[in-house]
Amino acid sequence: MADNKNLELSLKIQADLKSAHTELKQLEDELKSVSDQQASRVAQEIADSQALTAAQADNFNRYHKTIKTKEELEAEAAAAKRKMIYNGTEWINLY
Repeated sequence: MADNKNLELSLKIQADLKSAHTELKQLEDELKSVSDQQASRVAQEIADSQALTAAQADNFNRYHKTIKTKEELEAEAAAAKRKMIYNGTEWINLY
């Protein structure tokens, strides 16, 4: 009789362990799925941020390339002057 009780208890413990193992496996799978989704979301946010930063840098560079320095303006004026002649009252374009 005691052996039957021990056998029943042993079988119940084994069934409970198997059930707990299955439940643990399901929880691990759910956690992995959530982690993968979060990692994917974070990766997308990083990619979006990098794209925005690149676009802002491109706009910044494009804007600053349109601004000429004093030296560049003076060089352009000197080049334009070389293409002109002063007749005493006004500059006349030679071309």
